[in-house]
Amino acid sequence: MKKTILVLLIILTITSCNNDDDNSGENKSELIIGLWNLNTINGEPLSSFEPIRTQYEFSSNGDFKIYTNGTNTEQSTWDLNSNNTKVTFFDDSFNILNLTNNIMKLSLPYSDPSLTIIYEFTKEE
Repeated sequence: MKKTILVLLIILTITSCNNDDDNSGENKSELIIGLWNLNTINGEPLSSFEPIRTQYEFSSNGDFKIYTNGTNTEQSTWDLNSNNTKVTFFDDSFNILNLTNNIMKLSLPYSDPSLTIIYEFTKEE
């Protein structure tokens, strides 16, 4: 259960001031593919929760994996909705707040807005 809660607490994207990162015309499914490092949850560094490294991997074939300290700990599939505003994995639908070549910010909304979780990631180079 703790692992599931941690997984649900993990997802991100940091806003960027650099125009080079503005890919509003690009297909979001192409941007999301790759390995993403989780940096913050609700603005708090991941190290505030546990001293671990968590990465999300979105593959072009629809596979989704979570790595904890380099070990594959969770697997699912992912899907992007038709208007590129939500990504779904583990049966949860996350709002895409920001997605560029190297930054992703996702939110997991709840009926009570005060419970919404915001995850911020940077893409692995």
